[in-house]
Amino acid sequence: MKHFFAIVPTCMRVVVSWKRINSFADSLSADEDYTDSEIETNQENLTIEFKGVKFTYKNESGESFSVGPIDYTFKFGEIVFIMGGNGSGKSTFAKLLTGLYMPDEGQVLVNGEPVNSRELGAYFSSVYSDYHLFEKLYGIEYKNKLGDIERYLKILGIDSKVEIKDGEFSTLKLSSGQRKKTCPIGKLS
Repeated sequence: MKHFFAIVPTCMRVVVSWKRINSFADSLSADEDYTDSEIETNQENLTIEFKGVKFTYKNESGESFSVGPIDYTFKFGEIVFIMGGNGSGKSTFAKLLTGLYMPDEGQVLVNGEPVNSRELGAYFSSVYSDYHLFEKLYGIEYKNKLGDIERYLKILGIDSKVEIKDGEFSTLKLSSGQRKKTCPIGKLS
């Protein structure tokens, strides 16, 4: 009976998550009348232009992080590499480009015509895989491995962003790449 009560919080999180997934699915079906035929199909001379595009993350404590302003014209057939350091905004930029994020400032043009995020997103097929970072080091005898943990954080270049205190990450406010870099720490068991 003791084990039954131990799983109740986990079951409740599953129920809440399931409700959120269903709510999200319902919001997607609200756009069923939207078709790809609304989008210009001649893509051989396609250009996507960012004019002063800027996006800002904001949190409850008033801190913010901005990407942009971005001024660039992408041309059909052009290969573009997105490069930058940890937390520099590469993922955010890609999400702006594919219409997953809406700019806070600036304009996005397709073949010289302003478009909204939904219209821009119709030009892309993107699959983003996110990485979940737990707040604790579950199942790891971390006390004997603090030296290894510090060494990994330094090697990965995130020692100034996060540290381990009493088996917990000091912050989870990390970029996608920084969260993924914490993976070797979880393999210390």
